[in-house]
Amino acid sequence: MIDTPPDVTGVMRELFRQRTPGERLAMAFSMFDTAKALAAAGIRAGSPGISESDLRLRVFDRFYGREVSADDRVAIAERIRLGR
Repeated sequence: MIDTPPDVTGVMRELFRQRTPGERLAMAFSMFDTAKALAAAGIRAGSPGISESDLRLRVFDRFYGREVSADDRVAIAERIRLGR
């Protein structure tokens, strides 16, 4: 769904083009950090008292669960639980 008028999209593209690659990368990192924080807040709201390692695993599953094989998920879950 595209609900932004084409002229506004053009202005936004030009503003992004004016930023340095480093600035654009920093923006992407910031947006990803915000998405993780929102996901964690939603998980905490539905599971009060969740442990930090279980929260990290649930955030991981939300972002990457479909991309990772079952075997890799087991290995990753173990590393998360060990704090690595």
